[in-house]
Amino acid sequence: MAAGESRARVGQRRPNLPPVTPPRRLVGETGAILLLGLVLLVAGIPGARADDRPADPVSGRLERITAALQGEAALLEGLAAALPGLGGRGAAGVAGYLAAAEVRVWQWQIEASEAVTGRLGGSVPPGGEAAVDWFPALDSPGLEAGPAPLAGYWVAYRAALGRVVGLQEALGVWAAAHTTGLPATGRTCPVDGPAEFSHTWGEERPWDRVHRGEDVHADYGTPLLAIESGTIIQAGWHWQGGFGVWLEGHYSDGVYYYAHLAGIAPGVRAGATVEAGELLGWVGSTGNATSPHLHFGWIPGGAGQWVDLAGLADPYPLLVGLCR
Repeated sequence: MAAGESRARVGQRRPNLPPVTPPRRLVGETGAILLLGLVLLVAGIPGARADDRPADPVSGRLERITAALQGEAALLEGLAAALPGLGGRGAAGVAGYLAAAEVRVWQWQIEASEAVTGRLGGSVPPGGEAAVDWFPALDSPGLEAGPAPLAGYWVAYRAALGRVVGLQEALGVWAAAHTTGLPATGRTCPVDGPAEFSHTWGEERPWDRVHRGEDVHADYGTPLLAIESGTIIQAGWHWQGGFGVWLEGHYSDGVYYYAHLAGIAPGVRAGATVEAGELLGWVGSTGNATSPHLHFGWIPGGAGQWVDLAGLADPYPLLVGLCR
């Protein structure tokens, strides 16, 4: 990390979850099919039209994000209304939809925060950028200044965000209660301890390489946890990544890559199943690394694509949403 670059800080987490071996994923659930039909039915909810947006680019970004959140809320409300018909059969499908939706919402939160803190930048003392809260207060200097006042747009955005988060939490509770006998739902931060990270996706690296992941810096030996319940599809050594683990998520179908580990936990091998929060290994600097850190990669919906790294996406929203 370059000198002066700000980082997001991770709080301490110490879950103590015993290893559990859940049954294999249920395939072709009737509930999942019903869920897909519901999503397709309501996916046409219109957002804000480009010609209706305010001239101020920051206000326009907030209005666009608010419209996207309102559309997501409508989808979630439709899903909630369909729960009595789905019953327990569709719980895995609901959990899968929530896994995808939470990433979208985290990305919108990042975009909104960056837009507003960029506007507030002129009112922040030099070196004080890290003190700006992820979600600025409504009375922050700069929200009412500029070509278009931001306060009204910020209020609308926060209202839409609160509506979505409330629905996500309620649906998550329902899914967890109806997945008896299946792996635990939800995600957790993959680093179990204090750590720091910045947004380094896409940065140029030596030898004409581009960084296709995010680096989470932590003390050597910090435990690394399964971000989601799922199946280990590979665990071993790579000349660049050192000791590494590939985990396929049970509900999201995403593939997560952990690299530069000091070691791999006993029992973590191809074909093993793990619960969210279960120990996978420890932070190290093996392979092509000069300091202890976790290189974290993510392939959304990446089953079958992990061998050649096709479909890698920026995991920064996941880390912000789970580890900030």
